Amino acid sequence: MDALAYRLSAPAGTQGDTAPTLVFLHGACWAGISWHRQLAEFGRSWRCVAVDLPGHGGSHAIAWRSMDECADRVAGLVRGIAPGPVHLVGFSMGGLVGLRLLARHSDLVSTALLTGVVTTASGPLTRVLDWVSAPLVASRVVHRMISGAMRLDAAALAEHLRSTPPVRIADYRRLCSAINAGTATDGLATLRTPVLVTAGRCESADARRTAARLASLMPGAVAGIAPGAGHSWHVTRATLFNETVAAWLDRPGRVPPTLRPLGPGGGHH
Repeated sequence: MDALAYRLSAPAGTQGDTAPTLVFLHGACWAGISWHRQLAEFGRSWRCVAVDLPGHGGSHAIAWRSMDECADRVAGLVRGIAPGPVHLVGFSMGGLVGLRLLARHSDLVSTALLTGVVTTASGPLTRVLDWVSAPLVASRVVHRMISGAMRLDAAALAEHLRSTPPVRIADYRRLCSAINAGTATDGLATLRTPVLVTAGRCESADARRTAARLASLMPGAVAGIAPGAGHSWHVTRATLFNETVAAWLDRPGRVPPTLRPLGPGGGHH
């Protein structure tokens, strides 16, 4: 099995070899570099690994096949580069991969923060739109637009566009089909790992309901909503996101004070 590409940011010297490991999983059509603000913040005291998932970034040549296969590849990477269980942060598609990693390889994860995930199946219109839009998403023009949303500086954006092709049509259709079919939650009902499931206040109601539902399903999970935040708030509200991650890592199992706790139906406590 081909190894996934990743970006590493860690403290200088031997401290970087012994620091706890924080693994980041990106959303669809993005890449590990989209976590640049988190790598800059947490790389001073953590060993940070931003993975390029199959079909994306430096892992572009690896075909995207399924959520479970992605999770198994991430598990293989973690076993190869981390001395023990890691702390996981996943966004959107990366959050769904994170759920399957927890279900299939819970021994590899100490804590998890998952944001912007929807596990329920999409309607037929969404499925059709995703299928027919694949050639457009795979175009250089749209790839440039999507890359711009990661808010890289000019030099990093130019290098990303030079070195990273757009997601292939077949990979995009497979990942959209997997997301739209709904993500399995088997293996999570007995999970004791501390998990924080979040959603931005300005993103879909489905994301908020999923966060609340997953927190009810997993014994070690809690849910919270990020005020004033949209779907990709690790980029658009990076300071708030980083404060949330720091608070979660400091006190796993409790909703960080940066968030508003979510009740079982997706409403605020």
